[in-house]
Amino acid sequence: MVQFADLIPDADLMKSLGDDITYQYSGGGSVAIKAYVERDVEKVGGDGYTVESRTEIELLIADLAHYPKRGDRIIAEGDHFEVSSELANDGKYIRLAVKA
Repeated sequence: MVQFADLIPDADLMKSLGDDITYQYSGGGSVAIKAYVERDVEKVGGDGYTVESRTEIELLIADLAHYPKRGDRIIAEGDHFEVSSELANDGKYIRLAVKA
């Protein structure tokens, strides 16, 4: 049985649904790619209260020349962000927490 995720290539999905961003490497160089930008994502603590509200950016690893690292910068919709941590990585997509 064919899985839904296999019907649409990741690059096509990102091209259709992603936001335009510029990823700037801390060592120099940049690349214009598509990514999912989610603002005001609430992180909830163990007691059920919101601990923080942050921006998360998910992108295709294959679109990058180098693996993302803390200190890299991202420009999305005119806003400038700095990569603060990696939240998830499934081998295709990487989800990053960023700060303004």
